[in-house]
Amino acid sequence: MARKQDSEYYSLFIKMSDTAVRTQAKLMSILSDFNIVSLYDKLNELHALESEGDKYTHQLMGKVAHDFVTPIERDDIISLTHELDEIIDTIEDVLIRIYMFNIKEITDDAKEMLDAVGKCCKAVFELVSGFSEFRSKSGKLREWIIEINRLEELSD
Repeated sequence: MARKQDSEYYSLFIKMSDTAVRTQAKLMSILSDFNIVSLYDKLNELHALESEGDKYTHQLMGKVAHDFVTPIERDDIISLTHELDEIIDTIEDVLIRIYMFNIKEITDDAKEMLDAVGKCCKAVFELVSGFSEFRSKSGKLREWIIEINRLEELSD
């Protein structure tokens, strides 16, 4: 029984990280073909993905509150859930700010930065996808952590 519960946590982490990948890809698509006239509609499209991420966040928090035994420490589950949700929220915030500040043109530097964010999102997805097989994939997980740190430093 505990094994099925464990897989539900890992599955929700994967769904959240996949949502982050898709949110970044949607934002990249919006900014690559930037049209200020349709920006409000694009905000709604991006918000739908953010809401999907929130749904998974609520499911994870509900599981943590309900389950007696969790596959990893409760604080770690809560922290990871919060951080994955924060990735999605922050990606959405970029488009909200573009809309709020009436930005009319997207620079190549901004697109390059968003591309780095996409690489980070994909690396996080790969990392989270390996959680359920930690013992057999610990070396690969370490590589993804190093790659995420490298991409973060590159973005700085």
